[in-house]
Amino acid sequence: MLKFWTNNNDKASTVIRVIRIVLWLAPIVILMFLLNRHYVPFGTYIVKYDVQNGSPAVRNFASKEPDRLIGTKNIPGETDYFQLITMSPLYFDVKAPRPFAKATVTLKYQNPQSQEVVQLGVQQSNAAYAYYPMAYANSTLNSLGDYWQVMQSGDVYLWQKNIEYFQNVQNEKKIYDSRKKKLDDWKTKQLKLATTNDQKQTIENQYSQELDQISQDTQVDKSGSVPFSSINDFLGHIPPREQVAQYNYDLSAYYELPGYKPSKEATEINHSLRGKHEIYTYIGDGESLNFSFVVQDINRHAGEDSITFSVIGPTGAILKKIIEPDDGDTNADGHVNSERVVDLLLPDLPHGVYRIVLDTNDDMFIKKIVTFQHLVMFKGILYLTDNSEYKSIVGDRQFSPTTVYTNSSILSAYTSHDANLQTLRVGTRNIELTSANELVDVTLNQPITSITTSKNDVSLQGNGYFAFTKDQLFDPNISLVVSVNDITNIDDYDFIIATYTQPASEGDWLIASATVEAPQLFFDKGSDLLAHFIINLPNFHESGKILKVKEISINFEKPPLTLSRIWSKIIGLVNK
Repeated sequence: MLKFWTNNNDKASTVIRVIRIVLWLAPIVILMFLLNRHYVPFGTYIVKYDVQNGSPAVRNFASKEPDRLIGTKNIPGETDYFQLITMSPLYFDVKAPRPFAKATVTLKYQNPQSQEVVQLGVQQSNAAYAYYPMAYANSTLNSLGDYWQVMQSGDVYLWQKNIEYFQNVQNEKKIYDSRKKKLDDWKTKQLKLATTNDQKQTIENQYSQELDQISQDTQVDKSGSVPFSSINDFLGHIPPREQVAQYNYDLSAYYELPGYKPSKEATEINHSLRGKHEIYTYIGDGESLNFSFVVQDINRHAGEDSITFSVIGPTGAILKKIIEPDDGDTNADGHVNSERVVDLLLPDLPHGVYRIVLDTNDDMFIKKIVTFQHLVMFKGILYLTDNSEYKSIVGDRQFSPTTVYTNSSILSAYTSHDANLQTLRVGTRNIELTSANELVDVTLNQPITSITTSKNDVSLQGNGYFAFTKDQLFDPNISLVVSVNDITNIDDYDFIIATYTQPASEGDWLIASATVEAPQLFFDKGSDLLAHFIINLPNFHESGKILKVKEISINFEKPPLTLSRIWSKIIGLVNK
């Protein structure tokens, strides 16, 4: 490197060479100083807030209802102080000297009433919060029997029921219960015959000895095994969903509709519908969702009549949203403008059940639906309107009876106009609509029931789904795996998979943490540079629970300074 500053013939003194080296290094030192001044310091910046002494860098350690944040205290005779939390969320703002790329927030706490979810919330530039899981505590998962064998990969857990061991437990329990019942009957009978306290005490002592002996005789055979050697093995050979429960883990991608094949022909629904509807359809792997809707506004009520089309995927995420605005006539004049066509196309989708929500009011008609999906059904409601009452909009359509099919167990129906009071054929029964706007309820006893309306102009409502042909109905829960929280007896299942972030333990305290990185790690540049955090406890105050917080620490970090980052920072300084 010194050859850049000297040549082989240079006979300068050592002092001159040192001066030259210093002059060469000086710009680098100055540059590094400027980088530190304008950007973030090297290493980390750690803030620790303990509830007894606080921290000058932490502000606003409170809830929105300060009276629900009970003051710092400890248990008499102990030195562990804590903040008693009875309201969520818990806000705290952290002052930082510079912006940072990453922050790890660690919470030291006690969870005496098993608050199920503890989250870190970080305020974004738009004032909304992004949430990160810190820890879970599920009473069912924490109390599984020994016959549930668990394996773990990161935060993902798989419990498998050792069926042979479980059956042995059940058999021994039956034997134990039978012997105990006989013993209880004997005790009851003997106590009735006893006449003195000594006799009663003798019976109680004998009962206790016999009960201890029954417990000692109950020896469960723990033999048996589980089928999967790893979580990947389980996911690669997924069992029937009736055997599987989940907690905070999406398995929808692993279950397909048996025998499903995409259609090569378009499906047309040429029945006009009124108002809000929700369509369910099934998509195979790599298939496109392809729908076309013809809509029209009847302008019978004042105000805007827009319609919003939302496509919702198997995970519940909104994949696409289209808003078709009002036709320009907001008066209640009954004027009908031209039809409009709204197309929905989402190509190359993963398999699963998709929903299309048509959110509108009763002034909007869906006159026609064309799709390349052949499984098309309507959830909860179907409002049929091919009737002379709406001739101005449905035109010269044939006002013939319409037959639809439902898998509902309860049906309600009504018509809005006296002229269209009618008899519905529901399965093998005739159901009379005798008063306008009056719901008529019917109990259905078949898996699929046909409904024929002679005049249309009728709203059909049920607790299931409606379709225009039988073969358009399908099981919308085909990829839905039941949640642990919705199960009465977890032993009815053979497998449990969960994303289950667990806190560490430090004596009597739990330690949970979460990490957030830029751009989600946002710093509010006011008079001080602040990051706004919360500890969020979903459904906390509704349940009347408490949490004890001892300490919160925030570890801010920046990435190591590489040559590429140095160069980008130089460019940044030059641009300033």
